[in-house]
Amino acid sequence: WTALVLALATWWVQERFGRVPYPISESEAAALWTWIDRVEAEDGVLAHYDVTAPLSSRRLLYSYVMDANKPAGYPDRLDESIRWVFSKGGDVRPDLLAGQGFVEVHGGPVIRVWRR
Repeated sequence: WTALVLALATWWVQERFGRVPYPISESEAAALWTWIDRVEAEDGVLAHYDVTAPLSSRRLLYSYVMDANKPAGYPDRLDESIRWVFSKGGDVRPDLLAGQGFVEVHGGPVIRVWRR
């Protein structure tokens, strides 16, 4: 009886999680991986949480979502060690990044990638 209840509960949970939409499509994820693979271990990165897991081996990884994770000077003056920005939609103003030498290298429907 217990095994049946656990099996039904597991099925129910998996079925519900299966309906959760993924914000990044498979095609965009594939395109993002080509940019993530170019980020060197010593490059500083500012990223949205949606892409921080694959970037987690980088020495300097910041997020602009929570104040505790924002780098000094964000957003007006990012340290020169920050060479990449992976932003979600319009979260980060393009004019502020362009003024600091960043160039947009990927403009996906969810994530935009900037490099300097």
